[in-house]
Amino acid sequence: MSKKIIGAVVVSLLAFGVNFTVKQAPIQAAYRWNKVKYYNHIPFHAKSNSTAYMWNWKHTKRLHNLRNYPRTTWYLSKSVKMNNGKKVGIYYQVTNGKGTVSGFVHRNYLTAGVNPKGPVLLTQNITNEQKQKTRATILKIMNQTRPDENLQKVADSINELNTSDSYEYYQKQLPIDEQSSLIQITSNGGGENDKALNSGKITYAEYLRKNIETQLASSGLSLSSIKGYRIGIGIKRGADILLLPPTK
Repeated sequence: MSKKIIGAVVVSLLAFGVNFTVKQAPIQAAYRWNKVKYYNHIPFHAKSNSTAYMWNWKHTKRLHNLRNYPRTTWYLSKSVKMNNGKKVGIYYQVTNGKGTVSGFVHRNYLTAGVNPKGPVLLTQNITNEQKQKTRATILKIMNQTRPDENLQKVADSINELNTSDSYEYYQKQLPIDEQSSLIQITSNGGGENDKALNSGKITYAEYLRKNIETQLASSGLSLSSIKGYRIGIGIKRGADILLLPPTK
């Protein structure tokens, strides 16, 4: 058949409304929102170590797997009733304490409460019980030090701290003759220690010890060399550990 005849056949078919289409791969249909409730950052954590996906708001893309966050506390801000045809489910919009990971998870994969395996100081809502537990852990690690009432008052002012220069903030509250002797340590170290903690390779107590030892070493000190040092511990979202040499 000549090209002219083939062309004529195609033109004729188009004239009679016959369409030629290319078959595309099916795309997962987006879920529809039916009912929404809002919450004030209620803590939850994964119910188990099994696979549980976090989705985008349309439920068309997997964002994360809760299995990879065994120590994370998630904060609920919204619950949504979603449906796709006959499929209906309640999904929670949750975010980690740092605000860096967020998405929608089916509520059956979550259980209420702060993650008992996680670093409580990296969460948004810290109870007094958690603060006391963290303070006790730090004092156990730094058992050569001596809690000091006046230095503790300075450390407690962490709740009013609104500057990026926390060292100067604490320093100015000390007597002039002691300001230059102040040593400040933070509970959060970052880097490899954070990775080891979040992956479950070390406990939170071990995480604290590693961070404390590293920061002491940067000041030419060690846990054994701070015997008799005065200590004050302020806790907010992290712990600020203040040290002063022994009084003469």
